[in-house]
Amino acid sequence: TFKPAITQSPKGTKVEGTFLERWEKDLAERNNRVSTEKVDPECRFQPEGNRNSAKIMKDKGGGKFMARMTEDLDKRVTKFKNREATLSKPPKGFKTKKAAKK
Repeated sequence: TFKPAITQSPKGTKVEGTFLERWEKDLAERNNRVSTEKVDPECRFQPEGNRNSAKIMKDKGGGKFMARMTEDLDKRVTKFKNREATLSKPPKGFKTKKAAKK
């Protein structure tokens, strides 16, 4: 009968507990690690915008996020429609079959 070859763990590797116990332990360690590293008391970085970005934000309407998103979407739709219209026409310089027969 068939006997599959089962690979062995590397030497020195110890597996303790069932799968679910190891999984719960790993989740607990991850949760503890994330909660302790969220705030770094030594970090004093505060980002600042430059003159160019301030000018762009002033021209675009500042914090009006949805307005900027709507404007961007409208530009994309217009660009897509223009591309479709251009590709729907035959290329210049090639005659159609009707024009070639005349």
